[in-house]
Amino acid sequence: MSGRPSQKVMFMSLMIDPQKVADINMQLANGNSISFSGHVIEQDAYNLRIRLTSSGMANANGTLNIRYGTQQSIRNLAGNGELDGQPFVLTFKGKMK
Repeated sequence: MSGRPSQKVMFMSLMIDPQKVADINMQLANGNSISFSGHVIEQDAYNLRIRLTSSGMANANGTLNIRYGTQQSIRNLAGNGELDGQPFVLTFKGKMK
C-alpha cells in the first residue's frame, strides 16, 4: 500500500463459487492475513481476471490477473487498485512444482 513498507506474501488461496464470485486469501510473512472478494470477468484454461469489490470490511477496487498451472496452483498474480482509498500493488509468484 502507498506509504507503507512492502509485505511478503507467503501463501495465497483462491476460491470461486458457481456465480463467479472469487475469494482471495493471503498469508503474510508477519503472520497477518488479507482477504479480497471480487467477480471473475475473464477466464480461460490458464488465466483468470478478477475485478475486486471488497477486502474484509474495507472497500476495494482494482483488478487481479492470475496465471495458474498444474493442479490449479497459482503460478503468479499481479494486480493493483485501491483499498479504502489507498493505492496498492500486489505481486505473487508461486513455487514451481
